Amino acid sequence: IPTKSTERTEKPRGRKRVTVFVIAGVAVIGGAVFFKSRRREHPPVASAPPRLEENSAEKTA
Repeated sequence: IPTKSTERTEKPRGRKRVTVFVIAGVAVIGGAVFFKSRRREHPPVASAPPRLEENSAEKTA
């Protein structure tokens, strides 16, 4: 027959376990979101550097 003392010790343990899993899950999801936001693809490399003469000619035209 379970007594009140055994019920009290089991409930907080289960609640604590759930809390630990929730915190761990949130940390993993947060880490994944952070990692994905930091992995941006770089633009392709230009064949030649931009020149000032080309830009000034386009603005005057």
